[in-house]
Amino acid sequence: MTETSRGLTWMKAGLPDHTELAHRTGISSTNENKLRAAMNDVGIFKLPNGKHIILSVYLKNITEERTDSEKLIADIARATYNYYSKE
Repeated sequence: MTETSRGLTWMKAGLPDHTELAHRTGISSTNENKLRAAMNDVGIFKLPNGKHIILSVYLKNITEERTDSEKLIADIARATYNYYSKE
């Protein structure tokens, strides 16, 4: 899971370079109404202080473009990293 190349624009994109991350992504297809049932990224990453954070991001019933959903996952990862890095 640390070597996964899938999801480079998801959780990984929201974290600083060289942050240790093990994660797994998942995505459903889009139906005829352009609705995506689910998109997710679940991972554990290491903070500069050595502590680890487990983060699960699950999106459902998505009508936005895939790139917008990827950015949302990255933004959530970035906000989580920044919040817990302050401690």
